[in-house]
Amino acid sequence: MKFKWIFFFAIFVSAAVFLFLNSRPNSYRVYNTFYIDRLSDPNPTQYFTYEGLYSQQTAERFTDSLKGLLESKNVLGLALEKSGMENSQVTRRQLEKSLSVRKTGPQVLYLEVKGTEDDTKVVEGLTGVIEEYINEVNSESGKQIIFKKVSNEPVIETVNKYSMLAALSTFLIVLISAISLIEIKKYLDS
Repeated sequence: MKFKWIFFFAIFVSAAVFLFLNSRPNSYRVYNTFYIDRLSDPNPTQYFTYEGLYSQQTAERFTDSLKGLLESKNVLGLALEKSGMENSQVTRRQLEKSLSVRKTGPQVLYLEVKGTEDDTKVVEGLTGVIEEYINEVNSESGKQIIFKKVSNEPVIETVNKYSMLAALSTFLIVLISAISLIEIKKYLDS
């Protein structure tokens, strides 16, 4: 008879966990990927030069620089302004916590913001600031840095809550814990 109540209690607790997780607002990932390259000078002579290699190395190092820029507080502030959001210390700090910039290849940057669907504006703002910076670099130097977005619009994905898995895990933990406590109590009483 005791085990029947334990079973119902475990179902109740896991249902409460399931309902709690599903009542929370959805969380989103907004991301885009960028490819950075540099045009190499055409080889005017018949002899081999290392211009292609130098162009690739320049693009790789420029990718590192862009990663650092995307993580800097100044650029985050400019991106917030560009996206029409408040540029305060609090919003910059929130953006810093939700922002992830990774170099996924020698010349590839992955930019992700975790939060709400409105973060699309932030990703577009960051992209715009970087595009302006690259245009400025290209206008000041003879070398052409190429900045390509893999997709024109940032991608939005809903983050899975795993509420069913959490409810099942809760059910098993409560059931095993309660039965174990009853059996330990029986053992100690005898």
